[in-house]
Amino acid sequence: MTDIRSEPCFRSALLWGIATGAGIGVHRFRITKQVKTACDYALYSFLGVSGASWTICRAAQAEKLKQQQRILDTMNLPEDKRPKQYFRSEVVPTQEE
Repeated sequence: MTDIRSEPCFRSALLWGIATGAGIGVHRFRITKQVKTACDYALYSFLGVSGASWTICRAAQAEKLKQQQRILDTMNLPEDKRPKQYFRSEVVPTQEE
């Protein structure tokens, strides 16, 4: 079993969930003056935002890793078989005369 703190995106997803849950809970308490309703809204918004944030972050990270692998695969091709287009991350040296 892995250490959950070492999982990518866990910390930021948790922080987003806590901040949003607290904000919505406080706002709901200000509006209704009912503690149970405010706690319910805070809990559900915490779970929803944390889950959505973690999912989005993990998908973005997976896409970034795929792009890095494509770039590495292209760079490992022989010079004559490389595509003629440049990647954004590739540095093209300037020719000085």
